Amino acid sequence: MQQPLQVAYLDHAEEMGGAEFSLYYLIKEIDKESIHPHLIVPNESPLREKVYHHPSVTIAPHSMSSLNIVKRPMNGLSFFRDLYRLTFYIKKHIDVVHTNTYRSAVYGLIAGKMAGKKTVWHVRDLHDSLLFKKVMPYFADHIIAISRAVAHQFSEDVFRKKGSIVYNGVDFSEYQLEHTKGSIRAELNIPQEAVLIGMVGRMTAWKGYHHLIEALPKVIRQAPHVRVVIVGGALFASDDYIKQLKQMVKERELQNHVCFLGHREDIPNIMKSLDIFISYSEEEPFGRVIIEALAMETPVIVADSGGAPEIIENGNCGVIAPSGSPEALTAAILSVVDEEGKLRELGSNGRRWVKEKFNTRKVGREIYQTYESLSVPDKGKLV
Repeated sequence: MQQPLQVAYLDHAEEMGGAEFSLYYLIKEIDKESIHPHLIVPNESPLREKVYHHPSVTIAPHSMSSLNIVKRPMNGLSFFRDLYRLTFYIKKHIDVVHTNTYRSAVYGLIAGKMAGKKTVWHVRDLHDSLLFKKVMPYFADHIIAISRAVAHQFSEDVFRKKGSIVYNGVDFSEYQLEHTKGSIRAELNIPQEAVLIGMVGRMTAWKGYHHLIEALPKVIRQAPHVRVVIVGGALFASDDYIKQLKQMVKERELQNHVCFLGHREDIPNIMKSLDIFISYSEEEPFGRVIIEALAMETPVIVADSGGAPEIIENGNCGVIAPSGSPEALTAAILSVVDEEGKLRELGSNGRRWVKEKFNTRKVGREIYQTYESLSVPDKGKLV
């Protein structure tokens, strides 16, 4: 019997963002009889805790120091130290290196090549740098993009030769309609007749929360029964933007319509409680929260920017609005806010659509096919 392929999954983050949740679900779904996962993360990574009780996963803590060498020259020494240690581990234990974040890709792709191993770069970001677009693809044997918008960063020739698109997925074992506990309506004393709109995610300006607050006064004039919940923390950044948003709410006298819930773990429950979910990011690479909302039968409004429109391009589960415009967002909200039947239909269509196209089992199969396409020394192609 052929030995399992030893795959190293690299991630540098010390917080759980969308990329980290996506990697967690991939490791859960990957065929453990054919693949033995090695999770390579810093000691402080919460991913360690999430996979700690999975006996089929080897956890290998490795530091991946900041790449900011210009401002902190000593980071250069740390980089070469960490790269050397990572290369040694990969050479000894690994067949394929699979990187999950920008910084881990710089480390993993170089270390993988130095160790003579196959490398997979899972690209989850949009970047303008020459290093990202021109140099790093050279070190990758295969590039996985999470959307067409992400794929279009690279030259057509490069992506045709070594690229594929694999959309993120929802773990439907966690997104069961009948298993949601409680309701944030009851928690916040929001009446059942109110239309509850929500935004969920990292609290940073490019996510576009301020556009919703700017749109609300006009929305409320026509639909005074609208209530809004904003869920999330700063994550990787300061809380200045959150303070700015709260000040905007105060200045517009929206305190009775907007509630900030901070970081929450009960995302399926929150999504199920909403009537409409909004993702209004500028150049969103994909938008995991969009498929999480649709999985709970909550219709969505998304900005016509980045990879988000690809999720609902069939038009049957949400509305696509021009990006960066409070006026356009106002119009999109008002087009559905009082259409109860339409909202139910969009939500029902959304869950079916996500189950078909954006589920973690499908992701696991497609990633496995990527590994199959690699000719690994001493193992050949997987069968």
